[in-house]
Amino acid sequence: MKAKKPAKKLRHSPARIRRAIHAVREGETISNAAKKFNLPRTTLHDRVTGKVAPDSHGRGFHSVLGKETEAEPVKWITNCTEFGFPIDKETLYCGVEKVLKDSGRIAPLFNNNRPSDRWIYGFLKRHPEIRQKNQNMSTELVVA
Repeated sequence: MKAKKPAKKLRHSPARIRRAIHAVREGETISNAAKKFNLPRTTLHDRVTGKVAPDSHGRGFHSVLGKETEAEPVKWITNCTEFGFPIDKETLYCGVEKVLKDSGRIAPLFNNNRPSDRWIYGFLKRHPEIRQKNQNMSTELVVA
């Protein structure tokens, strides 16, 4: 069986994307502007139509909580581990659910405003200062 090639990570300069969007708004077609500025047509189309923010960098979903709200659990985990109380995943789920409930926000990607294992994986990737530590059949989150 053939090994899969890793997906290409295309980098387009934000200035070039802005110039292409400006050209489209001035009347040029998306296809012509994409060729002229050497951008994929779909990338330019998504930015012009608002499907993707014009200044967006990278792939995948953005954090459901946002940077400011996501800083709260990071600070909480850091404080707890400094005092010798590591947080397990279940406690983190409850903590995030409480933050959302207290702020009156609803996270549409969460089931009943409760994060999933997939969210935890992304959270840990976004915050390398926090890591998982397995001890005696339980998984705890600690500051690296």
